[in-house]
Amino acid sequence: MSKKHNNKNFNNNVEYGAEFTPNYTKNETYNNTFEKSNIIGYLAILSSIVSLFTSPITFGVIGIVLGLIAIYSDAKKLGYWAITIGVITSLTSLFFRIAVISFIFGLF
Repeated sequence: MSKKHNNKNFNNNVEYGAEFTPNYTKNETYNNTFEKSNIIGYLAILSSIVSLFTSPITFGVIGIVLGLIAIYSDAKKLGYWAITIGVITSLTSLFFRIAVISFIFGLF
């Protein structure tokens, strides 16, 4: 007992689940969000953020170097953010130390 559909738009060959599953060919690879470049970028951001709280020059420079490596590894946004935060914390730390030392010597 099969019914024949008289609707012209009805097609038996339609695949309805195609938009929910990835369609990869043999040459395509899945772009994982945690590639090496992204991991280096996240480490650079982490190092730069740690430099806000402790040892700003050491961790700031590490964040800058890892940020440069991340930029050349195609994690550009993470690298630029890490470099920006690292430079700001390192320079702020240096200027603050110079200001404190000059204030102390200004007292005498």
